[in-house]
Amino acid sequence: MSDLPDSSPYDNLHAAIEAAGIGTWDFNPLSGSLRWSDRCKELFGLPADALIDYSVFLAGLHPDDRAKTDAVVQQALQPTGTGEYDIEYRTIGLQDGKLRRVRATGQAVFDEARTRAVRFVGTVMDVTQRYQQAQDYQAVIEYIPQMVWLTDPAGYHTFFNQRWTDYTGYTLAQSQGTEMWNNLLHPDDRARAQQVWGRSLQTGEDYEIEYRFKGVDGAYRWFLGLAKPIRDEQGEITRWFGTCTDIHDQKLAEAQLRSSEERYHMASLATNDAIWDWNLQTNSVSWNDAIFRLYGYTRAEVEATSQWWYEHIHPADASRVVDGIHRVIDNGHTMWQDEYRYRRADGSYAYVHDRGYVSHGEDGRPIRMIGAMQDVTEQRQIQRALRERDEEFASLADNMAQLAWMAKPDGYIYWYNQQWYDYTGTTLAEMQGQGWKKVHHPDHLARVAATVDAAWDLGKAWELTFPLRGRNGAYRWFLTRAVPVHNEQGKLVRWLGTNTDVTEQKQLQEQLERAYSDLEAKIVFRTLDLEHQVQELRRRLGE
Repeated sequence: MSDLPDSSPYDNLHAAIEAAGIGTWDFNPLSGSLRWSDRCKELFGLPADALIDYSVFLAGLHPDDRAKTDAVVQQALQPTGTGEYDIEYRTIGLQDGKLRRVRATGQAVFDEARTRAVRFVGTVMDVTQRYQQAQDYQAVIEYIPQMVWLTDPAGYHTFFNQRWTDYTGYTLAQSQGTEMWNNLLHPDDRARAQQVWGRSLQTGEDYEIEYRFKGVDGAYRWFLGLAKPIRDEQGEITRWFGTCTDIHDQKLAEAQLRSSEERYHMASLATNDAIWDWNLQTNSVSWNDAIFRLYGYTRAEVEATSQWWYEHIHPADASRVVDGIHRVIDNGHTMWQDEYRYRRADGSYAYVHDRGYVSHGEDGRPIRMIGAMQDVTEQRQIQRALRERDEEFASLADNMAQLAWMAKPDGYIYWYNQQWYDYTGTTLAEMQGQGWKKVHHPDHLARVAATVDAAWDLGKAWELTFPLRGRNGAYRWFLTRAVPVHNEQGKLVRWLGTNTDVTEQKQLQEQLERAYSDLEAKIVFRTLDLEHQVQELRRRLGE
């Protein structure tokens, strides 16, 4: 193979490519020789003078990506194909150990008879930062505690997030358009909802409504529907971004209703978990039938000891989980929960969310622990399957109707959406870290700070209602929800939170409470008056 040209145009092109952070490579399939630019070597964690060949290339790939990448290379070298090569993979620096995500493209050159490839050239580019940004936006979409949806300018639904599918039981393909949406609305809300939505589509005004949606179980729950138009540079609406926030509990509180049917439904859901009962004095453990149904064991295979449970925890998780549960028991605590991998009967592992309650005797000693092990494998698979979505979702955060924010695992808030700044009139410099306290009402700040500080330490999702000061100095009530986000190893990497304005609902609830209080007082006064009259009547009869 001849050397690459040494002309000035080539030098200029090579310099431009290097300046853009793009690496180049040139592989001779016949001789096996492989040449990398300095930038290409850098993306594999190698110095500029490192010697490389195809085996070095494979060694620098992430183990999970190695076989797939090699297969794509071999496919590109097949004369029967187009010779095109386009793949994204992870590299682990051979000397610096750094994990990078790389996009590689190339083209195979074949001999005149097209019987074999004689040259294979291409480029590599570091897309680690772009991938992380995409993951952040993806996290906003999938982890916020709302159902998220998009429509075209005419109101035709084109996207729903996973929470929609989880709640309704319908896939994105089944939910596109308007028919499924309308069918899931409560019949008593349908006409009103269509009227309000039609007015927003006609005028371009923000959309806000409360309605009931039917879930996969057939029951209806109340939601606060909000939507904003997304416009192009010419001011034309290109799509609508909307959310549905579950306000069912608030609606029930307003009406002072607690449905026995809902309680029964929630209790029935618990039967999908593997329930265990651990006698801490005898070390015997009993399970419900879910351990057989969900994990494939027979009754003969399940031993009634805690050791049997320990032995089926993934070796990489066992020490952490066992130490954690005994720390709760030994220190006199009552609540425990953890996530880990649990071995099924066929040898595969299920991701489980396990939680338990410790019961103590009169002398304070732990005597019993009851818990439920929930299979969350599907949720974890969904998390692992998250990939970069279209750039249209980059505008998601700033166009959602709620105030939103992200925090580090320790609670240090490092990002707010534009709605937060528009409402509070603050800047990131003022708000990051613990700056959020500046816009909290002083009467509620201590309560809020204590609650969230405890939540940061425990790493559990939390929900709280409190007032926030707007740019005009007035306070409005917000329902705040925050959820922890974990990576594939189960490590907490960030928090995602939203603030939904519930001022009107709060005012209505307070009015109801005042009305009940006044009624109770009247009943007390009336009872005392009647007792006085009875005593007076007895006195007169006695005379």
